[in-house]
Amino acid sequence: MPAKQRIRVANEKHSQNVTQRGNVSKSLRPKDEKYAVGPILLGLFIFVVCGSGVNFAFDKPTWQSSTDKGGVSSRAVDGYKHPDYREGSCMQTRRQHEPWWAVDLEQELFVTTVRITNRADCCWDNLVNFNIRVGTNLADGGKFNSQCGPTYIYNVGAGQTLSVRCVPPLLGQYVSVSIADTDGTLNFCEVEVYGYQRHNVFNVKAISHGAKDAQVGKTSQLIVDDSYNEKLSPQGHHVISFDMTTGKNITHARFDTQSDSSVLAGMPLYLQNLPSEIFVFVILNNVGWKYYHTSIPMLQSLSGYPQISNQLAWGDAWSLLGYKGKLPSPSWRTSVMKNLGYTPAVIEDVIPKLLVPPRSPSSVVIVDLTSSSFTLRWSRPPGLVNEKKLPLNYTVCMRESGTVVNTCTNNGDINLFTSTGLNPQTEYSVSVKAESYAGFGPEAVVCVATMEQGKYTIYVELMSRVKPDTLYRLNAQSYSSIAIRGQQHNFGHAGHHFIVLNPKTGKYSINSAMYILR
Repeated sequence: MPAKQRIRVANEKHSQNVTQRGNVSKSLRPKDEKYAVGPILLGLFIFVVCGSGVNFAFDKPTWQSSTDKGGVSSRAVDGYKHPDYREGSCMQTRRQHEPWWAVDLEQELFVTTVRITNRADCCWDNLVNFNIRVGTNLADGGKFNSQCGPTYIYNVGAGQTLSVRCVPPLLGQYVSVSIADTDGTLNFCEVEVYGYQRHNVFNVKAISHGAKDAQVGKTSQLIVDDSYNEKLSPQGHHVISFDMTTGKNITHARFDTQSDSSVLAGMPLYLQNLPSEIFVFVILNNVGWKYYHTSIPMLQSLSGYPQISNQLAWGDAWSLLGYKGKLPSPSWRTSVMKNLGYTPAVIEDVIPKLLVPPRSPSSVVIVDLTSSSFTLRWSRPPGLVNEKKLPLNYTVCMRESGTVVNTCTNNGDINLFTSTGLNPQTEYSVSVKAESYAGFGPEAVVCVATMEQGKYTIYVELMSRVKPDTLYRLNAQSYSSIAIRGQQHNFGHAGHHFIVLNPKTGKYSINSAMYILR
């Protein structure tokens, strides 16, 4: 069996085991009188050390300008990043003029990042003088689409992964890699594409022109999708807010520091009183010399840059984009850009919408169980575009079997919950639901049965990773781990790790390692 297939089979078996341990049955009442663990619990696993988001390119249709030595285009999106061509993990074209490779994402996305992994054996230096393009046109391998990042005229490096940011995010269905204007061979092992689905974001562009630009007739401007496009002709600081669910313009205020140098003193209170669940722009247009004296403290506070007074001069342009919502509040700012002279300060970005309430939390599992307590762990609901921009609160409710009284707890953003002081051999119905800016989502409900007095269960999950897992698997972690009662411990040294646990507490009594690879 080829090495690639052996690794996949092993991973599939391991994943099945983890799923079986993670499932919560309708009733967890013990079926026998035996102790859940013996006097010694030993974990042995091997870890060899040698060195985010949804990947929208994974397993999607691909094409390339030619194929050489069996290096078909689909190898670059199969999730297997091994840099040795003999492993069947890399694509390859013939040597030709302007070779190209492309993937169809099967939907229009705002692409923010493209990651490309080079091969590490004989021909790693083929990946040079290439560019990445995103768009809706597949003609000539997508050469007429917008370019993401610069043209890379230097070698990526043997076995290295290059992460390319698209600034601003680029809208398109096709992502291509090509060598332009010269002969060459395209040869790499994996392409990953990250971004946002089009219907889940607002596309925004804020343009700020300072006094120097105003002298040549330029005016600040704000564009939000196809619904808002305004020239901000009066001078001053424009504060404009939008609903994060609909994109509807809510407020527009102007603070003219040229006419009244003290007017910015009212901006903090104005921002504080804005409604929640909005995104906000602060855009300067043609602000005169008084702006410099009055704006520095305010902009320094908003942006978080302590050295603004050393960087900002009269006539400069400034754009600020922020968020304001319940979670967190009032930390509403997230991004600031500026430029000097006759160049405008431009923010071009995509903003995740506050869509319908989140789905129910996934993978609710019991990680600790005794006669008087239990601990649950769960995963973030699927389908949310960005964890940092869309924070969640979790509420846990529990009810003893045969009663109608629910006891609910606000668990904050923590996905681990422990309940103590319970009755032995009693069933409880426990629900977990997530709350976003848009409200509560549906509950995930499990049934938990406490154990007989004096009995307990220690839940242990082992994760062993070897070289191909740590280097060449999508989203792989560079360590092996053991999770005891929901608390994860990582092991980053190469070799065999022996772990002996106390059967009553689950704590280590022995933890040693044999570094057999030295």
